[in-house]
Order: sequence, then structure tokens, then C-alpha cells
Amino acid sequence: MNVSMAAPSRGGAWGIALPSQAGAGAGAIRPRTLLKMTARNVRRDPITVQAQSGPEVFGPPKEMDGIQKALSGLPQPALYGLAAVLVAGTTGLGATAGNSAPESFRQVAKVGGAVVGAGAGAFAVVKGQERRGKAAAVELHNTLAQPGFDAGDLSRDMVDATGRKYGVDMAEKLTDELKVLYDSYIQAVLPPGTEPLRGDEHVRLRAFLDALGLSDEDAAQAHLDAGRRIMRGRFEAGSRDSEAEQRRAFQKLIYTSTLVFGDQKAAFLLPWKRLFNITDAQLYVAKRDNAKQLFKDTLDSMGGELPSDRESLKTLRAKVEGFRLSDDVASELVKEAARAFAENRTDEAVTCVKQRTRVKDYSAAMTAVDALLSYNRQLVSLEGDEELVPGLGQVSLLGGKFEEPGRTNDLREVMKVFLEERLRLDGVFADETEAAFGELRQIFGLGPKEAAQIRDDVVVRAYRAKLREKVTSGELEAAPSKAEVLGELCDSLRFEPEAAGQLHMSLYRQKLSSLLEKRHLTDDDEEELVKMRRLLCLRKPDVDEAHKELCGSIVREAIEDALSAGYEAFSPDDSENVKKAVADTRIDEATAKEILNTAARRAFITYITKARNQKNRLESAKELKKLVYFNTMVVGPLLDGIKSEETKEKEAKAAKEFEELMEQARKMEEDKKKQEAGEDTEEQAESSAEAKEGEESGDEEKEEGVQPSTLAKTQAAADAGPSQELKDAGVEMMKSQKEINVAEDLDKRDRLDIYRNFLLYCMSGDVVTLPMGSTMVVERDQSEFQRLSQLGDVLGLSQVDVMEVHQGLAEQAFRNQVQQVLADGILSKEKTEYLKDMQQKMGLTDEKAQKVIKGVQNEKMIREMNASKRAGSLSLDKMMEMVDSGVDVTNFVSEEMRTQLFRQKIEQILTDGTGNFNTDEILKELPEKLGLQEKKVQTIVSEVAGTRKRTTLVQAISYLRQKRLDEAVQNVNNLVACNRANPVEKAMEWAQREELLDMYSVYLVKDKDEAKQGEVQKLLGITDEEAKSLKDLVASGGFTLEQEAENEKSFF
Repeated sequence: MNVSMAAPSRGGAWGIALPSQAGAGAGAIRPRTLLKMTARNVRRDPITVQAQSGPEVFGPPKEMDGIQKALSGLPQPALYGLAAVLVAGTTGLGATAGNSAPESFRQVAKVGGAVVGAGAGAFAVVKGQERRGKAAAVELHNTLAQPGFDAGDLSRDMVDATGRKYGVDMAEKLTDELKVLYDSYIQAVLPPGTEPLRGDEHVRLRAFLDALGLSDEDAAQAHLDAGRRIMRGRFEAGSRDSEAEQRRAFQKLIYTSTLVFGDQKAAFLLPWKRLFNITDAQLYVAKRDNAKQLFKDTLDSMGGELPSDRESLKTLRAKVEGFRLSDDVASELVKEAARAFAENRTDEAVTCVKQRTRVKDYSAAMTAVDALLSYNRQLVSLEGDEELVPGLGQVSLLGGKFEEPGRTNDLREVMKVFLEERLRLDGVFADETEAAFGELRQIFGLGPKEAAQIRDDVVVRAYRAKLREKVTSGELEAAPSKAEVLGELCDSLRFEPEAAGQLHMSLYRQKLSSLLEKRHLTDDDEEELVKMRRLLCLRKPDVDEAHKELCGSIVREAIEDALSAGYEAFSPDDSENVKKAVADTRIDEATAKEILNTAARRAFITYITKARNQKNRLESAKELKKLVYFNTMVVGPLLDGIKSEETKEKEAKAAKEFEELMEQARKMEEDKKKQEAGEDTEEQAESSAEAKEGEESGDEEKEEGVQPSTLAKTQAAADAGPSQELKDAGVEMMKSQKEINVAEDLDKRDRLDIYRNFLLYCMSGDVVTLPMGSTMVVERDQSEFQRLSQLGDVLGLSQVDVMEVHQGLAEQAFRNQVQQVLADGILSKEKTEYLKDMQQKMGLTDEKAQKVIKGVQNEKMIREMNASKRAGSLSLDKMMEMVDSGVDVTNFVSEEMRTQLFRQKIEQILTDGTGNFNTDEILKELPEKLGLQEKKVQTIVSEVAGTRKRTTLVQAISYLRQKRLDEAVQNVNNLVACNRANPVEKAMEWAQREELLDMYSVYLVKDKDEAKQGEVQKLLGITDEEAKSLKDLVASGGFTLEQEAENEKSFF
């Protein structure tokens, strides 16, 4: 009977199709065995039963039938004797039966009957032996099914003894019965469901298999049958959990089978992929996961921590090889176990560090950290040893529980405590401590910056403690070299001298800040600070910077209070408060000036920003005047109050020396003028007084013309001082200061623009409304120009900058007048005199005035040229007129247009009939003026002249034939010009030689220029003899062609 067990394929990671079991092959099972297994499977679930021995594994004991009992009780010799008697008896019976045959066949029948009887007896003996052999299997089954019998105690000797007892080789004759027993043992040994393997399953199965004497090929069939049984259970599972249990059981079967038979033999005997439709990846996962679980259980049995002794690590290496676990997977588990050790020691250290006790005792934390460091060094030293388990090396907490939020702070705290305790116990920062701190950083997985910050914080605290000890004990003060003591202290703690200097400076700043809480420094305070600077070896620039910041904050506060009052509410008390703040904080004058400079400039920028945001010039000028008032009435007195008497005396002395130098310069200039005037002739000295007065007046006007009139007004206002009304009222005006300005805050362009706008305001005047709705412009008074001068001081403008602004405005006003005067393009004598008068009023020099006039004229020319370009009437003569006027035409006319006009000029010269061609003018001067390249010009000239030579000669001969001699001579002149432009040694070729001679004769008559006559002779190829003959002919009156032409004209 054959039973089919085919099952459909199912999806999922372990979707396995169970093939049909009918027929022979590796996956085939004998029908009888299959029926027994199926019946047993109906009674109980084999995968969910786990037992070590007894009926729970192999079932209840079996009973022998009568024949088996009878045969099993006979000894082997008796069995042989019984078989012989049986065969003999059946032989005799057969022979007796043959006697009843006829006489003729009796002898044959007798022999045949004996043979048949003997065969029947032999068959009965064989069948009896088989029944007796089956009894051996029953007895072995009953032995294993005995209560309390451990199947692991079964040995090969016991099995062989049972076989010998029944006279059968069980491994050879009872293979199916032994496979059933092995199959039952497989079910009992493998853990059910998701329960993990214990690790000895393959050893027990291998031992039981060897005891039974089954071959690996037969045993492999039992493993495959167990797989089919598991897959049937998976298909029949009613829930996902059950299905997952069956899948996990199948993975355990695959892995255990591989260990039982070995990788190579299992791959041949157990075709999992073919029979169960699974992939190589699924096989790999089944083996890896189970091996990984077994190795992890091994590590867990050691406490979950990786041991560091060599013997234990060698044992683990053997486990890895025994479990068939890959080195990379084993390495991960080893690192996790090492991390577990590190986490446990770190937890101990964290617990100790976080203890809230009155007296801090970090000995437990130090012990835990030392143990961790020793453990790490041991594993690092064993790294790469092939005899030991893979994965040894640097221990790290990365990937563990200390990566949870907030746990990194615990690691930092442990590192800090470790370093603090090491420095406290050792007294110095030793190399061992540095190395241990670096190792601990790698174990904790902290970054270099984090570790460096912890190290710096701890070292700073340790340095401060030791520094305090040396200062309080007097050791530092008694030392002959304070720097040497501090250097040794830095070296002992590996503290950078630069960082130590910064720490010293911070201590000094703390001390100074505490002393300034009463907002002034006493003599005792100053002495204490000097002592501290000496002990800590502080640099003076750093100390000055600290005083500037801390003491300066008090001065800055007083200055800002004074500035915030504005020029309306500012009083002498504000200035006195600033003076007092400077004196109380003992800040130096330069620093006080710098603080005032910064605050005042910030206020200046506020006024300037507000002025620039105004909508019109008048409102902007009002804000700028406020700026001037603020500078004069607030900033000036504050700056004067900060300056010491010594500084004021130095400035006064310097100003006096400057005035003296200027006076000397003026006297030298006057002496020079007098000396020049003394060289005049006596005749000039005796001129009339009226003429002298006129000359002096002219000289004064000329001298005044050196600078713009607005600048002269500004300078005069600046030198004038306060008005008479202010003097009568007793108001004392503060002179504008120049030291504090916005030169560094604003670009020069912006400052010039601000000054220019205020100058325009000063020049525009106020508009006054008169009765009847009329208005008039009232000129600004001198005070506005005085404020303009003070504004220039605030803006930080030099005399050159101010001169540039005034000069620019004067030129702009003069330019406007010139544009109005030259609107019609004619500059008459009256207009020239008017412009001269405007020039003197605006204070412009002749050079500046002429430059403006020339510029306006050039602009007019450019507009006309652009109009001509648009109209297409631009000529070279007009362009040359502009060039002669100083206009750079290359900026307004394209190179293509200039080249075209140049070509037109060349064609005009070569066709004007004069024969003139000035090489220097045409090939050098003209291209230079037009901005054309010389090589390009030569190419154009050669091209035009070369192409016109032949046509010009043809036209000349044509006119000769028509007896239009004047036109013919003009064309010959054009031919001369072409040859001058493009000289060629070879004479012109013409078929009719006589026509060339006539042409030359006509030229002799019409043009008497011998130079041209020589060029024409050479061009036409006339020899000297021919030329002499023709000249004689013309001179004698024998050449009648001209007379013939005249006669024809008169006739017609």
C-alpha cells in the first residue's frame, strides 16, 4: 500500500512545499513504516512531547506472538537442530507421498516429493528465523520503553547482544525497525516549539545513532521524515503563533541535523532545498540563528559577561567551532558580552558617583573603573589570537544602554571623577593617567572635544587648588622666580601655559570686579592689585584690557548718561560726573578717550541716520545742525574734561608751533613776491596810481579765484568765532573738536555726500513770504557756514576733501551757466566776458573754467555726431573736428563705422584727380586719431588702390579716345595716387602702345609737374628715349591732338 503525502506550497519566509512520497528515492518511505508513523501521529503530537526515555518516547512495550515466544526461548543450537529435523521430516513426507505414484514414475515422484518437502521445510525455517529476528526488534523496543531506562545509556554492545541472541544482524536486517526507534528519539531530543536548543542534542542523537548501528544514509531518512511531520503540523496550524512554532522547530531540525552529519555530508544526504522548496538564505538563517542562540546561552551561563582569561576564551573558541557559528556573528556576540562587563562596571561607578553622602568616597568608583581598564587592556592584548574566540579587542559602550538619552552625562561625570581622584592621589598628571583617560574615553565612546573639555575643567580646578595652596602658604611670594614656580606647576598638571595665563587673568578680573563693587578704587585696592599682578606674572596689556572693560564700564555708564541728556539739557554737572568716574576708577586718559569716542560716534551715527531719512533737504539740515550742536556743546566739553592739564598744554604748544610755521610760510611767500616785484623795470614802477590800483585789484581777484567762493566763506566763518550778539549776551561758545569723528564708521563717499547736501542748504537761502503773496530768497548768514565747517570736523573730512566738494559744486554751477550760454553753439565776445565774470564769482581758475567750457562743447559735438549717425550723414571731416576738439571718438563710434569712413576717405583721395597722396598723414596720423590699427589700415589702402589701378587706366584711355583730354589727365593723376598708395615696380600693360604714348604726350601738355611726369612715364612703361622724343615733339608744337580736340568742340 502506498500513501501520498503531497501538500500545496504556502507563502512566507518559510513557505515550503511538501513533495509526494510515492515511489522510491531519497524521500521515499516504506508503506508499513509510514502507516505506523501516521498512526502514532494521530495519537499524540510528536513535536510537543519531550522525554528522555520510557514509554513517553518509544511507546508502550510490545507483546510477542506465540511463535516468536516459542522461537525466542530456544537456544541457537536447538534452533539449528529443530530446523534440521523439520527439513528432514518434510523431506521424508515428500518422499512418502511420492511412493503413491504409479510404478513407472514412482522413483521420480519419490525424489521430487523429497525435494518439495525439503523446500517446504527450508521455507518454514526461513520464516521462523524472520519471526525470531522480529522478536529481536521487539525486545530492543521493550528495553528502551522500560520506565526509568535512559536511551542515552544504550550502547552498540547492547544492540549487538540482542541481535546475537536472536541470530540476526539488526543493522542489516532490521533497518526499518531501527529507523522507527531513531525517529522517535529525534522527536524526544529536539525541544518543542520555540523552546531553544540546549546544545547537546546533536551529541545525543549521534550517540544513539551509533548505538543502533544505522548508517548515515538510513538515519538521514529519519531526519527528513521528521521534517515532513513538522511541515504537516505547520500546514495544519490554526494560528500564526502555532505556525511560527512549527517554523522554529523546523529550523532547529535543520541545524541539529547539520551538526549530526557534518556540513559536507548533510548537504548531500539532506536535500532540504529540493524537498521542502527553501532557499540557501533560509538554510543559512536557520543555522545561524540556532548557532547564535547556543553561543549566547553559553555566554549567559558565564554570567552574561565575557571572561578575560585565556582558558575561558579558548573554550569559547571551541564552542564557536562546535556550534558551526561564523566568526563575524560570534564576534558580535563576544563584543556584546564584553560590553555587558563594561556596562556593569560603569553602573557600579555611576552608582558610587551619584551617592548623596556627607563625605564623598569614590573608592568604589575608582575600583570599578580600574577593573574596566584592566579588562580592556587584557582584551586588546589578546586581539587577533587565532586560538581564542573572535571579536576580542577594544571594549566600547556604543550600541548599549548608555546611548539612551541622559546617560551620556553619567559617563562624563565618571570620567571627571576618575581624573580628579587620580590627580588628587598622585599629585601630578602622570603619563599613566593620560593613557588611562584616553582609554576610558574610547570605552565610553565620547568625542575628542567632549573629553578635552572634561580634561580641561578638571585640570583647571586642580591647578586653582594648588595655586591657592602656594599663595596662602607664602611659597609663591617667597620664590625668587614666580614664573618658574608657576611653570613647574603647569608642567606637573600638563596645563598649557597659555591656558594658565588666561586663568590668571580671569582670577585678576574677578578680584578687580569685586573691588569695583563700591564703584571706586582706593590706594589699598591698587596695592593689592599690583601684588596680584606680580605674583601671577600678568602682562600689562592684558591688565590694561581688564581695567578698560571693568573700570571702563563705570566710566562708560557716566558718559552715556551725559550724552543721553542731549545738547538741550547738558550741564556742567554731567561733565563733572564723567571726570569723577575717571578719577575714581583710576583709568588712564587714553582709555577714557576711547570710551568717549565709541559712545560719541554711536550718537553721531544716530543723528546722521535720522538726517538721511528726512524727506527734504531742509529737514535733513535741521538734524545735521543738531549734530553740530551736540558735538560742540556736549562732546567737546566732555573731551576737554577728560584731558589732563599736561595734555592740554601739549596741544596748545603744538597749535602755537603750527601757527608759527604757517606764519613763517606766509612771510616767505610775501618775501618771494616782493623780490619778484623788485625786478620790475623802473618804467613799470613809475606807472600811474590808477593803473597800479587797477593791477592790484586784478591781482586780488586773480588770487581769490584760486579757491571757490563758498570755501572762502566757510573758512572765514570758522575763523570769525561767535557773533557779537552772543558776546554781548555773555555766552561762551565751545570750539568744535576734531578728534572724535565718524571717519571710521561711514565711507568717504557717504561723508562727502552729507557735507555736500548741507553746503547746498547753505547756498540756497531761506524763502521768505512777503505781503501780497510774493516771496524772496534771503541769503544764509555766516553762522550757517560756521556750522558747515564744524560739520566737516564731525565727518572727519580733510581740507582736500572739503576743497573737492566746494570745487565740485562750483564747477557744476559754472557748467550750468556754460550750457545755457552755449545753447545755440555760438561763443561770442559778450558771452565770453559773461562766462569770465561767472568764473571769477565762483572762484574757478582759468584751467578749470576752460576744461568745463571744453567739456560742454564736446558734449554738444557728441550729441550732433549721434544725430548724424542716426540720420546716416556722419562724415569723416565732422569726426576729425571732434577729435581735434579732444573728444575720444572710440567711445561713441564703433570700429566698423570708423573703418568704413576711413575707406570712404581713401576712395575720395584716389578719385579726386589731383594725384596727391600723403603717406604719413593717411597711413599714420589719420589711423591714430581714429583709433584704428596700422596693419589693418595698410591692408585697406592696398586693397582699394590695387583694385582701382586697372579700372583707372581703362577710364583714362577711354577719355583719350573720346578726346576728352582733361578727364583723361585727371584719371592719370588718380593712377599716380593709386601707385603712391600701393607702389608697384612693374609698368601697366596695354595692348595699343601708341595710345600709351599719346596719353603721356597729353599729360606733358596738361600737367607741368616734372615729378608727376616721371611717375607717369614709369607707370606707362615709356623709355627715356621715347619720353625725350615726346617732350621735344610737344615743345616744338608738333603734337596736334589737343588742337584737334579743341576744333571738334568748336565745330559741334
